[in-house]
Amino acid sequence: MQIESLLTKLTEAVGVSGRENQATNIIVDFFTQGEGRLWISEISQDRLGNIFLHKKGQSDHPPRIMFAAHIDEIGLIVTDIEEGFLRVSSIGGIDQRVLLSQEVIVHAKEDLLGIISAKPPHLQDPDESGKAVKLQDMTIDLGLSAERIESLVQIGDP
Repeated sequence: MQIESLLTKLTEAVGVSGRENQATNIIVDFFTQGEGRLWISEISQDRLGNIFLHKKGQSDHPPRIMFAAHIDEIGLIVTDIEEGFLRVSSIGGIDQRVLLSQEVIVHAKEDLLGIISAKPPHLQDPDESGKAVKLQDMTIDLGLSAERIESLVQIGDP
């Protein structure tokens, strides 16, 4: 696997905080089965999912260098299901102003494509018009029946 391929896989992987295992598995595979195995001496992982790579030096007193990085990403988590629409909260710092009309994937029993929506302008009260919509006033529309959504999505799904 080339570095470009590794980066593509990582950017396409689910890595929402608390659900980083897809992204960490890609890293572990790269360093145990891919070309990355040539770059390290040891790999280990703790119960929290942290990955530790170790490269032994050639001299008696090699320099010690540590590289640290986050593998998790910001995201949303389902907090409620109302009449076939999902209510969500943020995981990490999200600029709510950029969310409306964005396509999202809800990682439920199946990956479900949805659109972030809000109350349409013609139904808004005059004091709501022209203001930025807050996350608590947004919903995710999956385009599925309420019954289908109830069977696929659970509170806590990212």
